[in-house]
Amino acid sequence: EDCQLRALENSRTIEGYAVVFNQRSVFLPDWNKGRMVEEVMMPGSITEELIAKSDVIANIDHDNRRMVARSVNGEGSLRLSLDERGLKFSFEAPMTNDGETVLQGVRRGDFRGCSFAYTCDEDTGVHYEKNDKDSRALIRYVDEVNGLYDVSVVIHPAYPQTNVDSRAALLDGALMRGMIEENKQENDNTNSNSNSDSMDENTNNTRRDRDNRRPRRNRNNKEGGAK
Repeated sequence: EDCQLRALENSRTIEGYAVVFNQRSVFLPDWNKGRMVEEVMMPGSITEELIAKSDVIANIDHDNRRMVARSVNGEGSLRLSLDERGLKFSFEAPMTNDGETVLQGVRRGDFRGCSFAYTCDEDTGVHYEKNDKDSRALIRYVDEVNGLYDVSVVIHPAYPQTNVDSRAALLDGALMRGMIEENKQENDNTNSNSNSDSMDENTNNTRRDRDNRRPRRNRNNKEGGAK
C-alpha cells in the first residue's frame, strides 16, 4: 500500500499521505497547455520551509467550510511531516459533525483517499515530457510548490495511490477530458462567430469561464474550484 488513509484503532486520529512523490495522477486538464496531463509531484517540490510559512487547512473534499484541523506556520491541530514517500498528515478528529463524518467515513472505508491544493510558478516550477500512454497528453512534473493551502479527505482523489477505486479514477479522467474538449469547442465557436473588434473580450470571457471551472486539484498559480 503506497499511502493508506486510516483511522487509528481506539483513537480519533486520522492519518494519511496527501502528496505522494514520483507517482502519476489520473489524467487531469492542464489549462495552460490546453491538453490532458498526468501529474507527478517530484521529491523536494514541497519543503519544510514551505510548511513552516503556510496556513494549511485539513478539510473534507476541499471545502474549507468543513474544516477539521489546521496548521498555521507549522503549528496547530494539523500535523504535517515530510519523508521519502511524500507529505504525511495527521490530526485528531474534532467532536463536531464534520469530525464525526471524517472519523466514521474513514473507519467504514467510505473515504479512501487524500488530496491537496497548491500553487506553483508555471515558468520555473514545472516541466513537461511526452506521455507514453497517450500521444495527445503530456506528463507534468511539479518541481517546486510555492503555495500549500489544504490537505483533504476526499471521495475521488486524483492519485490512485491513495486507494481510490480504479473505476472512479478513470471516470474522473474521462470527465475532465470532456471538459477540455468542451472548452476547445467553445473557443472554436467563439472565434468563428466574432469579428476582430470583439476577439479580445471573448478571449477574456473564455479565460474567466475556465478559471471558474478549473478543478481544485490542478490549480496552477491561481486557486481553482474543487479534484
